[in-house]
Amino acid sequence: MSAITDRLRAESADFCAITEYRSRPGLPLRTEFADYHLAETTPPLNQNGIFALSRSPLLASETPKRFTPKSSHRWLVVHVAQADMLALCIHIPNQNEKWNKDDFWKHVCGFAKRNKSERSIILGDFNTGLDADTENEKFRHSPQFQKLLDLGWIDCYRAIHGDRREYSWYSPNGNNGYRLDHCFLSAALATRLRAASFDHEVRAARLSDHSLLTVDLVG
Repeated sequence: MSAITDRLRAESADFCAITEYRSRPGLPLRTEFADYHLAETTPPLNQNGIFALSRSPLLASETPKRFTPKSSHRWLVVHVAQADMLALCIHIPNQNEKWNKDDFWKHVCGFAKRNKSERSIILGDFNTGLDADTENEKFRHSPQFQKLLDLGWIDCYRAIHGDRREYSWYSPNGNNGYRLDHCFLSAALATRLRAASFDHEVRAARLSDHSLLTVDLVG
C-alpha cells in the first residue's frame, strides 16, 4: 500500500477516484491523505467500493434511491466545490458478477441524461467500451457506452488521441487488451480538456492490474 500512496502523492492530482477499494486495507490511504478531502462508499463484506480524494472540499450529493443502482457501493457522486463540478465515480460490474450490469448501466445513462447540461464528469472502471477499445473480443454493452456519446458526453481519451488503440487492462488468460477505464465530460466542460493519458507503469509494477488514467482540465 505504501507504494500506492507514494505514487498517488507523486501524481499530485486535484481529484482522484479509486475503484476496487476496501476500507480496512485502505486505511493507509486515509491516513496518508488526511490533508485532502475524502469520500468513500461502504461496500458489503468482502466487496469493493470507491474512494475519492480532492484538494478542494467535496460536498455530498444526495441522490434519490431511485437514481442509484442496486450495487450502490460501486457508485459515488460528489460535488467538487472549487471546480463547481459534479463527479460520478463508478465501477460497473463485470458480465459474470452477481451484480446486475444492465441495472447499473441504466442508472449511468440516467445520470448522463439528467446532467448533460451541467458541469459534470463520469469516471472509473466501466468494464465496457466500443470495438476499438478491445483487441479481440467484443463488449456486450457497447450500445450503452455509445449512448453517452449520443447524449453529447466527451470521451476524454478519444478527444485527445482519436483512433489510437491503447489498453488499460489485460486478460490474465488470453492476454487480450481492453480499454476499460474512462473519463467522460459533459459538453459544459469539453472546452476545458487539455490532456488525457494512461500510465502503464502502474500496471507493469503491479500496483494495480489497471493502468492509471490521468485527465487534465483547465479553468
